[in-house]
Amino acid sequence: MVSLRDIIRRHVEDKTLRSLFGKSFDKTPSSEKETRLDWLRKQGNVDKSVDQIIDTFIKDLEKGSPQKKRRRMLTIGYTAINVIFTPLICYGVNEKNWIMMIGVSLMFLIIAYFYIVLSD
Repeated sequence: MVSLRDIIRRHVEDKTLRSLFGKSFDKTPSSEKETRLDWLRKQGNVDKSVDQIIDTFIKDLEKGSPQKKRRRMLTIGYTAINVIFTPLICYGVNEKNWIMMIGVSLMFLIIAYFYIVLSD
């Protein structure tokens, strides 16, 4: 069974060799092509290109996904709560109202915990 990574790797290797040899690609012996490919593999250029292609593909898939929309809404809600609770904590410390500060801090921690759990 051939994986997607192998198909992309073969495509990247072929494309790289064609760009290296140009018009003389068909005339170049396969031993020289393999030598160049081995050198490129050791440098990590082929794997970097394959990873870039796969990452781009995954990002395109996730662009309009419901999970991404949900994560965005959670981030907006978490930020709004952060904007509200942080000044309340500061006010509690300023007024030396320690019970208020501890209560708001605990609520903030609980909401942060749920944000972390729900965002995955």
